Amino acid sequence: MENSSFKNRLLVIHQGALGDIVCVLPHILAAKETLNFEADFFCQAPYLALLKKLGIAKGGTGIESGAIAGLFSANPPQQALNLLRSYDAAIYFGKSPEFEASLKRVIPQVYSFAPRPAPDQRVNIGKALAQLFWFSVIWTNPIHI
Repeated sequence: MENSSFKNRLLVIHQGALGDIVCVLPHILAAKETLNFEADFFCQAPYLALLKKLGIAKGGTGIESGAIAGLFSANPPQQALNLLRSYDAAIYFGKSPEFEASLKRVIPQVYSFAPRPAPDQRVNIGKALAQLFWFSVIWTNPIHI
């Protein structure tokens, strides 16, 4: 796993397809800027390569990596938890309570979002995620000028 060496480090976890990641990317970029964080990503390996090439991700690893698999366990191995130790915050787009609990064991600030609105909601996915994201991440972290 590659890690960037920045003081304010954000880990973004998204297991979705490219369209899902693109949908939330403007919000991730704005949060990085607003909160003055550099970001690593756990996402599908081809998307990570693209994010790194575009300068959006400093590091990370493919979500399908065996090193990350242990984080989906109720009792994650120490080696898997050690992957998270250098992060100050995480944004998790997913539904695994075990993975979320693993993040919260190590990372001080974790924001979790369902990757999609409920099936019975008739709302644009981008708009739904934007509303949740901005309320949870930005409004709860006032900018100090």
